[in-house]
Amino acid sequence: ALDPTYANYINSVKCAIPGSHIKFIPALNPETWMYLGDIDEPLEVLKEYCSRGVKLLVIPIPDNPTSQIPSEEFISSAQEILLNHKGFLVLDFAYKALWFDDMPQCYSWSPFDKPNIIALHSNSKWLSSLGRRLGWVEADPYIISALEKLNESTLLSPDTMHSIATKRFLEKTLTDNSLKQFIDETRKLYRDTAHFMMKCIDRYLDWRYLKPMGGLYTCSPTPNGEKPTVFVEKLLRETGVLLIPGEGFGPSLEYGLRLSYGPLCYQHDLIEEGIERISRYLGD
Repeated sequence: ALDPTYANYINSVKCAIPGSHIKFIPALNPETWMYLGDIDEPLEVLKEYCSRGVKLLVIPIPDNPTSQIPSEEFISSAQEILLNHKGFLVLDFAYKALWFDDMPQCYSWSPFDKPNIIALHSNSKWLSSLGRRLGWVEADPYIISALEKLNESTLLSPDTMHSIATKRFLEKTLTDNSLKQFIDETRKLYRDTAHFMMKCIDRYLDWRYLKPMGGLYTCSPTPNGEKPTVFVEKLLRETGVLLIPGEGFGPSLEYGLRLSYGPLCYQHDLIEEGIERISRYLGD
């Protein structure tokens, strides 16, 4: 996995394959706070890991927790490296609809053209149904067959009501041609909210942060090099503002924080109030 990355990947793999080892590929430089500023080093690390038996790399696009999107050169090179070592590249598209500038070329990749690609899709983010893990997988047919066997023995009671509601929504919006407009408006809503949060951080905190390329989040270093969990607990207790400590996302966020703007896309005033509270807390 890239460092940092979605925290639940690590626990999921350890639960599914006890004794397995997760290798991290450096993406965020904690000193410069740049994300994949130089792709040569992480690609060399990937080659080294693959030569020692690593068979899978997962990349969320846009990323959680950083909301960054790796360059096409990096993603294409990673795919080729893994293909040469009989490995797989998993593209986690949970936030796929929420890209802010140019749509990534890898969105159009197909397992029929690149057989070592596994694409994970979800309706939970663009449909604002967070926590409802209704989605689908794109992969080579033999991989889908294996996943179906696993699914039969692990997923016994899917969320039928939510599935029906989503089906009806898609049928209606595809029929009246309003689906694309809805997705475009949702993307703009999150992009505008991200820009608003950045302005608030610049105005009240002057923290370094990663400019979101999509998704729902940004990341900043903890003030004064404080441990994230300690800072978050004190901040919540004193101000009622909740940030997410970075330790669970990988070594590069050992002294980092995740800030979420997505839940408040209709309440920008609460974003500003929260950032102001943090500023006052740090000033006391």
